Amino acid sequence: MPSIGDILDQRYEILAELGAGGFATVYRARHIGLLSDHAVKVLHGHLAEDTELRARFLAEGRIQARLRHPNIVAVTDIVTSPLPGLVMEFVEGETLGDYVARRGGRLPLSELTALFLPVADAVATAHAAGVVHRDLKPDNVIVGKRPDGTHEPRVTDFGIAKVLDDSVVGGAKQRTKTGMRMGTLHYMSPEQVRGSADIDARTDVFSLGAILYELVTGRAAFATDSEFETMTNIVNGRYEAPERVVAGLQPAIAACIAGALAPDVAKRTASCVLFQEELRGALAGGRAGEARVTVADIGRSEGVSETEGRDFASASLGTLKWIPAGTFGMGSPERRVTLTKGFWLMEHPVTQGEWQAVTGKNPSHFKAGGARCPVEQVSWEDAVGFARAASKRDGVTYRLPTDAEWERAARGVRSHEEYSGGNDLAAVGWYSGNSGGSTHPVCQKQPNAYGLYDMSGNVWEWASDWYADDDGTTTDPAGPSWGSDRVVRGGYWGSIAQSASVAFRFYGPPNYVRSTIGFRLARSSP
Repeated sequence: MPSIGDILDQRYEILAELGAGGFATVYRARHIGLLSDHAVKVLHGHLAEDTELRARFLAEGRIQARLRHPNIVAVTDIVTSPLPGLVMEFVEGETLGDYVARRGGRLPLSELTALFLPVADAVATAHAAGVVHRDLKPDNVIVGKRPDGTHEPRVTDFGIAKVLDDSVVGGAKQRTKTGMRMGTLHYMSPEQVRGSADIDARTDVFSLGAILYELVTGRAAFATDSEFETMTNIVNGRYEAPERVVAGLQPAIAACIAGALAPDVAKRTASCVLFQEELRGALAGGRAGEARVTVADIGRSEGVSETEGRDFASASLGTLKWIPAGTFGMGSPERRVTLTKGFWLMEHPVTQGEWQAVTGKNPSHFKAGGARCPVEQVSWEDAVGFARAASKRDGVTYRLPTDAEWERAARGVRSHEEYSGGNDLAAVGWYSGNSGGSTHPVCQKQPNAYGLYDMSGNVWEWASDWYADDDGTTTDPAGPSWGSDRVVRGGYWGSIAQSASVAFRFYGPPNYVRSTIGFRLARSSP
């Protein structure tokens, strides 16, 4: 193995050993030309002779190098002499495990927003790129510091990650063998414990749930003195409820943990994006989940039990907000339109992470912004197909909103406002004046009175209607029976202010694909 002072590839000087794992040692190294410090993971010498292990090691670098997120430690280079190694960003800090241990073993709830939610967002971005980490644990999160002194978590070590699209590495398909357990026991999902070859992104959701349990309670959820008993606890979902460990824990936070730790993968929180959204709502007040159907209830037959007037928690799409029936002023000049039935509408456009979780792909142009950015480069036909797939997955029926439903929801209860959520477009949406020429993660701007985000700007949104001039229909208008173009609404990241107004309508052919158009889905009331 390299020693202090050795030079790797005639470019990186070894300064210190940072730690060693099962098949590699991590060093701090300095680039001789740039004088920049890096972390270099070097494969153990006796393992470098193993063709399969060497291929897996190089695959780790390729996997991690393709992930771009501020909370993921980036692989920036490789070395090959005297041994193969991966060159990464050097993050000055300590592991999340050590950070929490120095604070008595628990993380105050006030710190979860800063130190845990970014980890979940980083993992969601990996999922959107088709990568499952499969070994998430506190020791694979480094807590560094930003220039302003605040703490910043960074996810590292995708060494046993599974590429969901089975991409070619070294000319061979990479697949996990049945019966092979990969991960760290206390944070493994039941399917990992069983050695299943059928592993998807929900295994990371389980691991995040186990980490969250530990951060909140100060103890590992499933740990015992016996490895066999620990595995039995994981497979059977047997752990002490966090609200019994921590007196006064908000029920909404306990519900987030329970959803993520469901041993039955079909009943587990369906995606990392949904897990984030539920936890964010719980941390914001702890009451958001109390008026919604719990995640474990989703997937029942269409014989719904949820009542009108309450928000709906979708397994695949996050929260759908209830929009009541009523009469409102539509268009410009306004005409009075009545919707006789209320409906549910997604609180934000379908994100890249949500699209990825349902379809296994991400067609978007603006992937660099992360899994929370709206999906784009999807046609009206694509959106309808996604609605069918999500409906089948969740056991409920989703659809595109009608033109009238979209405007009713966008106007909110303050129908006189120019944009959805207010008269200051910069406060409520992303457009040509503030977007920088790209999409942005959803829910960053001010919502409207119904709790809907991004209805002005970010991406145009498909409606179900064929586009036509106003035909005078005043009750439940649904557009003409045929046409050549479909309605799009809301403006996009490059729009002038006028195009982002709640009254502005535009159009495009059903097969039209651009980085300017996305969509959100609705659900009819029973």
